[in-house]
Amino acid sequence: MNIDLCVATYLRPEGLTELVRSLEQADRDGHRLRLVIVDNDAAGSARTTVDELFVGSEIDHVYAVEAEPGIPAARNRALDLVDRTADALIFVDDDEILTPGWLRELTAAAVRWDADIVVGPVVSILPEDAPSWMHRGEFFQRKRFPSGPYAGLAATNNVLVRTAFLDRAGWPRFDPRFTASGGEDTDLFHRLKAFAPVVVWADDAEVHEPIPPERAGVRWLWHRYLRSGNISGQVTGRSRPALAVDGVLRIGHGTLLALRSLVTQRVVHVRAVESMGRGCGALLASVGVEVTEYHRPAVVEPSTTPRPERSAELVSVVIPTYNAADTLRAQLVALSRQNHPGRFEVVVADNGSTDGLAARFPALTEGLDLDLRLVDAAGCRGVSHARNVGVAASTGGLVLICDADDEVHPSWMSDLVAEAAEADLVGGSMAVDQLNPGPERQWRPLPRAGTLPGKLNFLPFARGCNIAVWRDVLDTVGGWDESLVAGGDDVDFSWRVQLAGYRMVAAERALVQYRLRPDMSGMAKQVYRYSRTDAALLRRYRADGARAAGVSRLVRDIGWMVVALPKVRDIVWRGKIVARGSQLAGRIAGSVRHRVWAL
Repeated sequence: MNIDLCVATYLRPEGLTELVRSLEQADRDGHRLRLVIVDNDAAGSARTTVDELFVGSEIDHVYAVEAEPGIPAARNRALDLVDRTADALIFVDDDEILTPGWLRELTAAAVRWDADIVVGPVVSILPEDAPSWMHRGEFFQRKRFPSGPYAGLAATNNVLVRTAFLDRAGWPRFDPRFTASGGEDTDLFHRLKAFAPVVVWADDAEVHEPIPPERAGVRWLWHRYLRSGNISGQVTGRSRPALAVDGVLRIGHGTLLALRSLVTQRVVHVRAVESMGRGCGALLASVGVEVTEYHRPAVVEPSTTPRPERSAELVSVVIPTYNAADTLRAQLVALSRQNHPGRFEVVVADNGSTDGLAARFPALTEGLDLDLRLVDAAGCRGVSHARNVGVAASTGGLVLICDADDEVHPSWMSDLVAEAAEADLVGGSMAVDQLNPGPERQWRPLPRAGTLPGKLNFLPFARGCNIAVWRDVLDTVGGWDESLVAGGDDVDFSWRVQLAGYRMVAAERALVQYRLRPDMSGMAKQVYRYSRTDAALLRRYRADGARAAGVSRLVRDIGWMVVALPKVRDIVWRGKIVARGSQLAGRIAGSVRHRVWAL
C-alpha cells in the first residue's frame, strides 16, 4: 500500500521526536509510507525538530505550518496535503509511540476484511511514580475489542482510512466548531457513517500514549469524561429530552458504583467517574452548553512597550448617568477640586433618566467653576451608549470616564493624565471606605490597588468607572459595545484595545471612591447580571485565549458555600454567601443562554 501518515503537532518537540523514532523502528512490511506533519504553531517551532529528525532518514515526509489555531484547522491542512492517489491515510497523535508491529497489523486488517476504516487501540502508559490505586482503578485504560467488525466510532489517535472511501464520501472536513472543545474526529466519523463504511477493529495494532504527570489524576479524567459526554450529545443528533434522561441515568449509575466501591473499601472504579462525568456532559448538552478543553494563548499579545510621550491640550471627562441626580452633585464637586493644571471639560451623558435630571441640572451645577454641559443619550438603553454619546460630544484628545454615583480623588485627573503620557489606556484604582459605611464593603473583594482585575484566565481590564483613553484609540476600536447592556462592556472594551496592539497600564494613585449597592438584593442582582455576561465574553474571546476556570472552580465554589452556610446569620457572611451564589447562578444562566461552559 501507498500510505500517508498524518500528524498534527503543537509545541510537543519531545513527543514528535519519540513518534518519529518509533516509526523508524516499525515494521513497514513493504508499504510505502510518507509522513505529513502539520505544525499548528504559527511561529513554526517544530521546523528545527523536523529538520534534525529526518537527516539521513529513509522516511519521506512533508512539513507545513497551519497558522489558524485549533486541531480541526491542522487536520484539515493535512487533508489538503495528502496524496489522494495513495491507497490510504492514517491519523495518529504527536504524543504517541508506535509499536513495531503496528503498521503491519493495521494494514493486514484492512486487507483481510476489505475495510474502509480500521481502528486500533491506544494503550496508556502511566508515569513510573503513579500511585498503585491509579493502576488498580484502570482510570486511563480505554476499551478494547476483538479484532473484526466494529460498531463504534473511530478517533484520529489511531485510525486508517481508505482514500477510495473518502472519494466516495467527498473528502469531508473537520468542523471548526469543535476548535475549543475537541471532538472534531468524533463528529467527522459520525458523519461518515452515512456512507456505510466497513469498519473493523485491529486489536494488535497498538500505539502507546505516555501519560504526563500533570494528567495523572482524577481531576483531569473527570474533565475529559465531561467533555466526551458533552461532545457525544452534540454529534449524535439525539433530542434534548433524551440527552437529559441519559445524563440523569448515567449520574445515578455512577453514584451507585462509587457508593459500592466505598462500602467494599475498593478504589472507586473508573466506570463510576466515567459514568458521572459523561452524564454531566450529556446534561449540559441537553441545554445547549458546550464544554471547552483546548486553550491557546492570546493571538495578539498586549503591548508592554511605552509609547512616545504625548500630552493633550484639553482633557474631556465623560460621566454617563441614569437616575443618579441625587449623587451627581458630589461627583461634580469632586471634579471641581481637581489639582490638574491643564484645561478640561465635563460632559454628562443622560441615558434617559426619569428622576428629573434635566430640570434639576442648573441647581446641581450652581457655583461650580467647570466647563460643563449635559447631553441627551437616551437613544439606546445602556451605559455603553451613554459613554459613546458623551465621547462624541466631547472635544479633548484624552478622554476620562467616571460614574455619576462615585467620587474622584483630588489628584485623580492629574494621576491618570501622567500615566496616559506613555500608554494608550489607563485603569485607575477603587476604594470603598468613604461611601459605604455598612457591611456591604465586606461582601465582595476588590483588586489590590495598582493592579488591574482579570477575567476568564485572560487579559486584564480597566473598570468603566475609572478609565483614561486617547481619542485615536477610541476611533480605532470603535468605542464601547452597545449590545452589552447588562455588564461586561468595560471588559470587552479593554480586551479589544489590547488585542489591537495598544498598551494598557494601571494608575495606582488615580483613586475613585466607589459606591456599592447598600442592600443585599441590589448587590445580588448586580453580581448576577455581571456574571451572566461572562459566558458571552467567553464565546466571543475563547479563540483569542479566554477560558473558564473549569469544574474544579465550580466544586470549590459550591464547597465554600456549604462550609460557610453555618455563618449565614452574620450579615457579613450572609452577604458573602449571597454574592458567591449570585455569581454562580449568573454563570450558569449565561452558560445556558450562550451555549458555552463558563463556570
